[in-house]
Amino acid sequence: MQIEVKIFSTLRSSVPGSDRPLLLTLEEETTMGELIELLKIPREKVKFLFVNSRHESPSYPLKDGDHVGIFPPSGGG
Repeated sequence: MQIEVKIFSTLRSSVPGSDRPLLLTLEEETTMGELIELLKIPREKVKFLFVNSRHESPSYPLKDGDHVGIFPPSGGG
């Protein structure tokens, strides 16, 4: 299956080439957690996971054509 992944903010430094969307080919039913491991992003640095603009958990099984967003914690005042 093929998915599109956008990595945001400080997490980009963990994934070379992530300054633009990544098109990845994965095994069917790969979970969001497995994707994070595959991308070598430290789990403790990931706060929000979105698939097709919906918040999802690390156990969510990805499907062909999904659009994924991976975000760090946000701060501000």
